[in-house]
Amino acid sequence: MLYCPKCNLTYEEGKKFCKECGGKLVVKEEADSVSTESHEKPEVAFVHETKIIDEKKKYCPSCGIEYTSDKKFCKTCGVVLSNTPKKDSQTESVKNATTAFKFTPTPPKPSFETVSDIPSSSKVKSILRKKKKLLKNGQKMMTLIGNLEKQKGLISEDALAITMRPYQMKLEEIEKEISGINDFLNELQKKVTVEIDGLEKEVLPFKNRLSELKTIRKAKGLTSSDFNRFKKEPKQASKRLDSKIKKRKKIMQLLLPSTTGKLEGAGASLYMKVAAGIVILAVLGVSGYFGYKYFNKKDKDEITFPDKGTPQALPEEEIRKVFETIKKANLSEDINLFMSCYSPSYPTHEDKKNQTVKNWQDYDFADLSFTVRDLIVNQNTAEVTVDWQINARSAKTGETQTFNITNNVVLQKESGQWKITALK
Repeated sequence: MLYCPKCNLTYEEGKKFCKECGGKLVVKEEADSVSTESHEKPEVAFVHETKIIDEKKKYCPSCGIEYTSDKKFCKTCGVVLSNTPKKDSQTESVKNATTAFKFTPTPPKPSFETVSDIPSSSKVKSILRKKKKLLKNGQKMMTLIGNLEKQKGLISEDALAITMRPYQMKLEEIEKEISGINDFLNELQKKVTVEIDGLEKEVLPFKNRLSELKTIRKAKGLTSSDFNRFKKEPKQASKRLDSKIKKRKKIMQLLLPSTTGKLEGAGASLYMKVAAGIVILAVLGVSGYFGYKYFNKKDKDEITFPDKGTPQALPEEEIRKVFETIKKANLSEDINLFMSCYSPSYPTHEDKKNQTVKNWQDYDFADLSFTVRDLIVNQNTAEVTVDWQINARSAKTGETQTFNITNNVVLQKESGQWKITALK
């Protein structure tokens, strides 16, 4: 009888090898005589743990988070999901492969939600500088995402998603921070306006009293000593209140569109509406994806202009007609009519024309409406704030969305016609 010394199994004559371990079979008598002091070490059988994998679930090889089978990418890190649970060795390889694309959220930023007290002008300048830096970084993220979008079909979806996700997350973070700053600036503008009005009413009686004292003194109705004694209190009060008014007017000057220059706020969304951002600013041909808005919108039916009886009568209808023409040109997609509203000296005049035509190919403007406010005219130049409401349909997706945008527009009168020379 044949015998396997390793498995302790017996076999019939004619067999040569054990079917379990593949070892050579020996005769029963030979196996019994094998010494326990043999140099050959006994082979130990290990029982390996078998994991039951649920094919209806997917796992992130980096985070170990569990997802349903219809998901493709991890919401946390953007890594492609796997059918097998996280393993230590696998996690290490994924970390090495995606180190360049990892995104670590920055610590929470200070909140700008409320205005508890009027800040100094230096503090407001600091906030505006911070916003300008955020917008610059946002533009970089938008450029990167746009460049990656152009690579669709050239690289795999997995590589595209892993690369793009950190930029999208950063863009969302920038959007939230800019939105907080915008809310702060809008609330600050309202609060400062109310305080200036209140302070000017408060200081008026003191100034009237000083004026009366000067009139009485001039008429020699007061001695010099009495005049100096009586004017002391109203003079000090006027000086104190005028100082507060000056401080607040300086802040208001910082918030004016004409002084903020290219400091532009975020649109409705930087990340969720990347493509739609072009639509929002296509009406006036603004380059980039950002618009700005420091002031609260007035009623859409209200157009505010100074009294026509003032020395500088404002050409309200002529200015409004320019934007009526822009509206008509966008709806009819008439590029010659559109460009007739712009001065030949407008920066990147030809680029604007080409970009506008491209925007019309990508989006159909179903409806446009606008309001004009804060018009200022100085000789042959004018500056005005225009609030646009846009209904646009994507030629690619067929989806229609509504957007709101505010622009500060600079115009110049050329050959008797108002032309746009700059957009802020």
